[in-house]
Amino acid sequence: LPDFIGGWFPDRKMPAERELYAACILMLFKPWRLLQDLLVRNHTFQTALNDFVSANPFLVDMMENVDYFHKCLNNTK
Repeated sequence: LPDFIGGWFPDRKMPAERELYAACILMLFKPWRLLQDLLVRNHTFQTALNDFVSANPFLVDMMENVDYFHKCLNNTK
């Protein structure tokens, strides 16, 4: 498994973090060996994630768990 150093997943609701969020989710849940396995030619990580999620409804629950973390974190501020 990839080891994400430094903290929790980026917040997908923050426009500046959406690509990084998509890349992290893909690296964790999509089988891959090379970076090219994560991206279809001329796609962004966000488009690749949208395609992957549409084929894997289970992933929606995992992404909602990450969102819940950020919601709780924002409510404590």
